[in-house]
Amino acid sequence: MWLIGFESAFHHLLSVMKITTPKAIAIALLAGPIASLQAQALLVVPGTHATIQAAINASVNGDTVLVLPGAYVENLDVGGKDITIQSAGGALQTTIDGSAVSGPTVLFPAGSTRAAIFEGFTVRGGNHTGSSSYGGGIRVTSSSPTIRDCVVTDNISDSYGGGIGVTGNPAGPLFERCTVVGNHASGLGYASGGGIAINSATPGAVGTEIRHCTFDGNDAATRGGGIYLAYSPGCIIDSCRVMRNETLGSSGFLNGGAGIFLALGSATQVSNCRIWNNISNSDGGGVKWFNVTAAAFVNNTIVDNVGGGAAGYANGGAFGSNVVADLVNCIIWQNGGGAEFSFNGLDQGGLPPDAVVNHCVVTGGYTGTANLNVAPQLLGVGSGNHHLDPGSPCIDAGNSVLLPLPTVDIDGQPRVISGSPDIGADEFDPSATLLYSDVATISVSSPGPVIYSVTNGPANSLYGVFFSISGTQPGTALFGKIAPLNVDALTTIFALVATTDGVGDGSVVLPALAMPPAFIGVTLSSAALVLGPTIDFSNDENVLIVP
Repeated sequence: MWLIGFESAFHHLLSVMKITTPKAIAIALLAGPIASLQAQALLVVPGTHATIQAAINASVNGDTVLVLPGAYVENLDVGGKDITIQSAGGALQTTIDGSAVSGPTVLFPAGSTRAAIFEGFTVRGGNHTGSSSYGGGIRVTSSSPTIRDCVVTDNISDSYGGGIGVTGNPAGPLFERCTVVGNHASGLGYASGGGIAINSATPGAVGTEIRHCTFDGNDAATRGGGIYLAYSPGCIIDSCRVMRNETLGSSGFLNGGAGIFLALGSATQVSNCRIWNNISNSDGGGVKWFNVTAAAFVNNTIVDNVGGGAAGYANGGAFGSNVVADLVNCIIWQNGGGAEFSFNGLDQGGLPPDAVVNHCVVTGGYTGTANLNVAPQLLGVGSGNHHLDPGSPCIDAGNSVLLPLPTVDIDGQPRVISGSPDIGADEFDPSATLLYSDVATISVSSPGPVIYSVTNGPANSLYGVFFSISGTQPGTALFGKIAPLNVDALTTIFALVATTDGVGDGSVVLPALAMPPAFIGVTLSSAALVLGPTIDFSNDENVLIVP
């Protein structure tokens, strides 16, 4: 049952968003996280400078540009500086719109290192045209900034990276806790990387890292609806959600890889990722590799994609030798519209591409060590909740030595908890209360109810669910614990769960509520609070707000 006043609390949130003043937010933040920033100078927009670009122009390395909530119609050039550009109110309240002129909304040209930080913005409206149009929303060229807690949405590139494009030498940016949703790489026939394209980005000290990011509802004309990498060795993709992306081309072996496409020497480790509901009109609905040696997929969950789970293609061109990918501790299950694995072409030595698959769950089975052909028993495949059910055959069925094992799972829990590692992105904790929803997204245009279910909880306890709305990933101190809720949440709403048995199984319904378009790309994060002999929290459950 819902606590009285849930809907009024939600609508109060909307009114707060409209009446909160930048001055009030700045005062609050100066007493909090901003006070910890070690900067040579603090430049405030609007305040000391009228525009974000003016503040960037006036800054020197080590300075902080603090941007108050609002919509800024600008196209930014960071100028190769190592500065911090940070919003005071988070991505939900601070938008940079580049639609006034053609080109990327935000440009990082050569020179910036990981010390350059861009944090807490919605980046939209970029329209980058031409044959070298890397990055519609954000372009990184021979630069290595840190970009975190951003929403990148509604951007277009003619060639590579509808949302984000990375290119140049050296380039090793870090993307953390970003949501890349509804971007398009579609102008030219070879357009690739609807969400992000990393192309000819040779790493310096480190390669490009993508951690705890979401790629949802992006599309590309040919390859990599969500993520595309080419000529870019040393990349890491970890603990990401890659869902509902699409590749539009319907023929040719260089099409496909709707979730992730790795090409031409991009030796990459993909770990702890959930890759689902992507659509390839060719093959490789989940992932695809082309002329790549030693791509490694470790502890991923690849399910319910269209066009098959994984595909490889080889030819006699560059890097076309020993084209193989290693998959360990992965779930590749019920990917329709094609075989779970498909291979085409011959490399320089006349050999077909291949996959080495061990300790995986594969529909129909697969040759290798300890592979299983049994249902993985996930909590909510349709909702995108890929936590393991307590009875899952994936528990303790993985391997810890064939490839480097992630030290934590997608939730940040230790891997391994007991015995051997589990198969898939989740490491099952037998003592944890589990929370899952029946859907993965809520539509702004046609919202519907969402059912949240609690299971595996301790007997004779009281359960409640906290809901918070924000643009970033969770982690907040509450009741002496680290609750999996968003740190910069605008509000938190609490609802009691009606349990159906003494073990703590039960559910609660989030009613259909109208939300403004500003919420698109934002996450509704939730966690179950357990009030029993001790206070504890479940996993976090994240439902993305989409058009």
